[in-house]
Amino acid sequence: MSTAMPHGPHQPSSMIVVAPNRNQSIMVASVIIMTILVIVTVGLLLWILVSGRAVTHQDHDSVLLQNQEMATTSADQTPPRAVPVPAAPVEASTSINSGGNAPERSYDSLTVAATRCGSYDYAGMADYYGSYVSICRSGSKYLYRAHTENGDLELPASKVGSGHYLVDADPHMITVYEGIVTVTDSNGDIVRTIPLYDWKYEYSKYLG
Repeated sequence: MSTAMPHGPHQPSSMIVVAPNRNQSIMVASVIIMTILVIVTVGLLLWILVSGRAVTHQDHDSVLLQNQEMATTSADQTPPRAVPVPAAPVEASTSINSGGNAPERSYDSLTVAATRCGSYDYAGMADYYGSYVSICRSGSKYLYRAHTENGDLELPASKVGSGHYLVDADPHMITVYEGIVTVTDSNGDIVRTIPLYDWKYEYSKYLG
């Protein structure tokens, strides 16, 4: 009888030893899985950050190339001659004498619907970007109208002399002089020059 019972009291202690080993294995596996998830998450965030910077860099390069192309095009074209601004104010012309390289053409033939005027002081057209420009006159006030493939523009203008006008298109300045339209930036650098194919303007009289 005494030899049949030795293993009975030791069975609970064997179960106590096995249970902690299983719990420890589960904890180790959980730590490994969490570590893998953290590494994957960090890697994904880094990839998104690097990709975003690459796209931004490409956008900046694209804008830079466009600006360089515009500057190169402008540099190859001759800017308009500098004309001194008269000290005396400009009087609205009532002369029927017209200047330009196409004085015999009608103003309407040099314009489209977006650049038509009731009273013209200047009009010109160009094959370059399908451009049309006009200066409308109302008393002593002038209005610049332009049409290109990119849209229409209408702004007040100042008349400097016959066939010479300034338009404040902040932050740019538009200068119309004879058969050339020049756009400069806030630093005075030319960003676009558009030579006109045909143009016509009214002569001005100055008060002396």
